[in-house]
Parts: sequence; structure tokens; C-alpha cells
Amino acid sequence: MTQLGGLPEDRRRAVARAFRDLRSMPDNQRQQYLNSPAYRSQFSDQERGTINNLMSVEPYLPGRP
Repeated sequence: MTQLGGLPEDRRRAVARAFRDLRSMPDNQRQQYLNSPAYRSQFSDQERGTINNLMSVEPYLPGRP
């Protein structure tokens, strides 16, 4: 969450939106998106790292079906 908070507002919103979208995807679709050129070009290495870190704690967050 600290990494997310350290991003500029517009990038923080984009990363949070990507996380929400990824969180709602089935695992196989999620992996396809994470490996896609579109994902890699949309986010910097730091932003992708933040998303990956959020995804690693995602099973422990409230609201997971």
C-alpha cells in the first residue's frame, strides 16, 4: 500500500483500477493479461511491481469470493 501511495495521483488510479480488474478475473485470464504486451506497455516496471505485490496479498484482502 505504501508503494501505491507513493505514485502520482493519476498513476495511482490506473494501478488501483488494474488491480481491481485483475482481482475480478479468473486465474487463467489474469495470467494472460499479466503476460500481454499491452499490460507491459501500459505500466512502468515500478507500477507492475506494485500490482504484483498487491496481487500477492490479494487472497488475504476482504471481499475475495
